[in-house]
Amino acid sequence: KHGAFSPKVPIQPVLIKHYNRLNTLIWTENGLGALIGLFLTICQFNNSVELEYLPLYTPSEQEKESPTIYAENVRDMMSIAIGIPKSNHTFEDVALIRECKRLELPHETGLVEFGQTARPYSITYRQVEYLLKRFANIDTNKDGMISIEDLAVFLKVPHDTCLQSVFHSFDTDDDGLVSFRKYAFGILHQSKLLLRNNQLVQQVFEFFDSDSDGQVTRDDLLKLPLQVELKNIRNIHEDQIVYAKCGFFCKCGQFTKLNSRRHITDEELGEQDNYLNLLELPGPWNFDEFKQLLTDNPDYLLLFHEYQNASLSGLQREE
Repeated sequence: KHGAFSPKVPIQPVLIKHYNRLNTLIWTENGLGALIGLFLTICQFNNSVELEYLPLYTPSEQEKESPTIYAENVRDMMSIAIGIPKSNHTFEDVALIRECKRLELPHETGLVEFGQTARPYSITYRQVEYLLKRFANIDTNKDGMISIEDLAVFLKVPHDTCLQSVFHSFDTDDDGLVSFRKYAFGILHQSKLLLRNNQLVQQVFEFFDSDSDGQVTRDDLLKLPLQVELKNIRNIHEDQIVYAKCGFFCKCGQFTKLNSRRHITDEELGEQDNYLNLLELPGPWNFDEFKQLLTDNPDYLLLFHEYQNASLSGLQREE
């Protein structure tokens, strides 16, 4: 938070140290409640606290121009002085923990250090919340971790080399499991890079537009490299599904009608709990609609890009 650092004036840092053997003055989202903490505090014979005033911090010219740098440098100084490491957890992390509890995921699943991992890349809370709900659908055993088998079942695709390539881009520890933090920011960072390249998205579109009619249909997606068995995809009557191209979400069994020509807003993304799989949509989609569809389904964007690369590599080997 920029707060007091925006006016570009000197700051008086103050350290607060508590010396009680039982720390009842600090409580967390999933720890002691405020009333229990207060009760345990007054049950102690004494409560010691020390205030330490650090030297006045005068900002440099660079710090005056950037409140973020100013705040970070003051934080560094205070961390060193008190001997406690810094944390990049923010209120958004607390909100994600609450959402994890609602989705029956371990509360630590939502600890992503939002301030460090999201804000520098212009990632919004709604985007992360949307992927958390998507992650909860993938993580069927609710242990806070997903495997490649979980991802294959959710996406309704085979466990092939292309899916392995996508999964391994998240699985940086190479232990076969991916946390929500790795899944969410891996997808968001990679998909943003891909979507910036309009020519690349056009190539993916043309790859699936096998008959070159300027549209991609559900059959195009199914008959190409995905090799999905139709019996694994439940039949949906045409009047039950919204031909909204991007409006494919359902909640509590009720299909949500969205405008057929617009992008789903951050607020709408945050409100949805259950999703119709992309391969369950009838289509067809023109290029703009297809790009928007992949924007709202970034895991499929990465997978389709891998299928395209694999196809090109196969053609080059044949030549």
